[in-house]
Amino acid sequence: MDVDRLKPHLMYELMDTVVARSARPMPRSNKRTVNIDPMITTAMSGPVVFRMFARFVQANFILYPPYDEPYFRWFPDCQVTLWASKPRTLKPCIAFVRSAAVFGSGYRDCSVKILESLVDLCRIEMPFCDYCSVSDIRNLANLLPKITDFETTSEIFLTLLKETSISFPNLKRLTFRDGRFAKNCFPTVKNLIINITESDIHFSESDVERVAQWLKSFTSLTTADIYIHKCPRRYGSTTLRDSEITSLHNAFKSIDYGVPLQLTFKFSNTSFTDQERTITGKQYIEQGFPCFKHVPNSDPAIFIYMDQMPGKTFQHIIEINPSLSH
Repeated sequence: MDVDRLKPHLMYELMDTVVARSARPMPRSNKRTVNIDPMITTAMSGPVVFRMFARFVQANFILYPPYDEPYFRWFPDCQVTLWASKPRTLKPCIAFVRSAAVFGSGYRDCSVKILESLVDLCRIEMPFCDYCSVSDIRNLANLLPKITDFETTSEIFLTLLKETSISFPNLKRLTFRDGRFAKNCFPTVKNLIINITESDIHFSESDVERVAQWLKSFTSLTTADIYIHKCPRRYGSTTLRDSEITSLHNAFKSIDYGVPLQLTFKFSNTSFTDQERTITGKQYIEQGFPCFKHVPNSDPAIFIYMDQMPGKTFQHIIEINPSLSH
């Protein structure tokens, strides 16, 4: 059967499967690539297939600089990169993208002009605060006010607010890669996502309190999804304290966050044990902390405590991962 005779949703699923299954490691690298030549050839076989290909690119790919020889990554797994035997064959795909990452050469005038020409562009990532200056950020003065979805560090965002006159009248979703906030309010943001990893000891009551403080900086939120993953700087056996865990869980129950919140705390370490080290980490958590339920067949072993209350949901995850010490 010709591809263009498939129903649209089947074509879309086929493209998704091709990318997922074709990804292979690059030589001497953990990065994976997909040769998109066959997909482009298929997309050119008919108008229906072409429209589905354009929709697939919009939903799944983020454009990376340099934009004149496009570099795409696949949203479901940002380690997957599109590759073409002739890189410029990817250039027509730029017209369809809705998401772009800006760093390095992405701040150059020629690159910014390419992004400004994309009529469907609505999402920007600015992931690296160490590689951009105030003048770089000011180059985006005509681009950023148009976007509805912005992912960056709090440092870059606060620089935008303090050092430029750039406004965000259309911004509906703001994602931070860290958790440092000043008292500045972000009055237009409706949906907040924070996803951070910290080198720190396990969680305590103060962590849920700081989340509540963060949310006060966003006065128009309708939803918040916060994920904090802690990994200690020095791995080894950890002894958990029941009183601290109980205080942490009770603090979540008692605090009014003022907005529907999905909160996830994850703590990873190589081992958990009692003072005498007489039992395995899995036995230690199962016997000492029955509120955590073991996820069957999880490898590394994962235990989850779940609490769902009106307007807020909490997951507290403990991961026993011996490979962290390697």
